[in-house]
Amino acid sequence: MFLVGLHGINALGYRHYKRHFGKKVQEYLRQTISANPEYFDKLDVYQTDEWELRREDLKMFDEIGRGTFGKVYLGEGINLTSVCGVKFGKCAIKTIPECASNAERLHFLIEASVMKTFNTAYIVKLYGVVSEGQPVLVVMEMMDQGNLRDYLRARRPNSEENTNNAPLPTMISYFKWASQIADGMAYLESLKFCHRDLAARNCMVANDETVKIGDFGMARDIYYHEYYKPAGKRLMRNCSMDGT
Repeated sequence: MFLVGLHGINALGYRHYKRHFGKKVQEYLRQTISANPEYFDKLDVYQTDEWELRREDLKMFDEIGRGTFGKVYLGEGINLTSVCGVKFGKCAIKTIPECASNAERLHFLIEASVMKTFNTAYIVKLYGVVSEGQPVLVVMEMMDQGNLRDYLRARRPNSEENTNNAPLPTMISYFKWASQIADGMAYLESLKFCHRDLAARNCMVANDETVKIGDFGMARDIYYHEYYKPAGKRLMRNCSMDGT
């Protein structure tokens, strides 16, 4: 009788929580993470699929950047072809620290899952994912000129960043980049997808000066308190070498 009564109390408590708090929690997460319901539905667990790559088929070289979740390395695919039909060698490999929590790894992979649905000229292409083992890797199209913010800063007259006396971009270039970014955003809008953080630092520049939209890590605001911001760098997780 006691166990039956206890079970009944637990059931009542759960119904009370779900009625009064469940919808509020779900709505908070929906607004915080994304305005796209399909994106929210993918939060439960990451499932491996045809985008999964073998770790041994990838080589990692020098660090070329740092992002919200971790570091970005110059990479090379060994006889690899992506799901979208691109045979690639040189690539960019995004990583997340091994000391990251399960939730952070999940959201890192969710960013890749979102990009699996994109197929357009002005959004950085996803090549594949290595979700099994550590560290988790997201393999993307290599944009050799880096992000648009640093690219522009390196071309300002009399700027410290302009170490090679690079010329100021022409007005035609500005219009071209603006139209490419607008094209990419229009494509996202057609999919009812909300980027939420469009900025020059999140637009990437290819060797031919084509600009593409990148960085779909929309959950960064949830974990903001777990990060620090070193001078001149973007948000990075603060973890020591021993993983603490």
